[in-house]
Amino acid sequence: METNAYQAPGVEEPSAKRGYTGQGFLLLVNVVTFSMYCIAWTLNLIASGLRLNVYVARIPSWLLQASDATAPWTVVGFYLCALTFAIFSFRASKNARALGLELRFPAGATLYYHVVPLLNLFMPFRVMRDLREASNPESRERYLKLWWGAYLLARLSVIYTRVWLVTEDGQKSFRAVTTQDFFIGVPAVVSGCLSVFLLYDIHRGQSALAAAQGLDK
Repeated sequence: METNAYQAPGVEEPSAKRGYTGQGFLLLVNVVTFSMYCIAWTLNLIASGLRLNVYVARIPSWLLQASDATAPWTVVGFYLCALTFAIFSFRASKNARALGLELRFPAGATLYYHVVPLLNLFMPFRVMRDLREASNPESRERYLKLWWGAYLLARLSVIYTRVWLVTEDGQKSFRAVTTQDFFIGVPAVVSGCLSVFLLYDIHRGQSALAAAQGLDK
């Protein structure tokens, strides 16, 4: 009978399949979704910047078409990225315990702290920092604050632009809409790129620990 990866007596049963292939595949899904999200925002920002530049006589049609085609992904992609990120984090937290690692927060904390008002401003950062430190303590922590700061800036910018960047007749001007794109898009791209790095950091550390314990076979 085939056993799950990191099976060990007295600890929580891991969620990844044998050889950690389940978690590796999920990491790949995250890379794809976050990459598409960042590309969509980048194309949108470039097109918006060119539209505002009075010195640009003509914007390439392919760029406008690509920007318009990928624009919905800046919204839909966010929720898909959030879903895949949450699934990976939950599974990685369970696998960390199966490896014998001590965590301050339960696996469920990777999910519910994202939806609890006020706590979702700082607790997800603490949960993910705890998971990364336990899984890969040799990794540098410096990027974590930038990752979470960029994420918060992008989400808070959504509220700011919806409330203040409106003209007197209640309609958003073209410049206001473009400003909104930059307020949200730039930190969204930064946070998206660092999210992939964070998940890879966790995956790499757990894979090395499993190999050292002979639990990845």
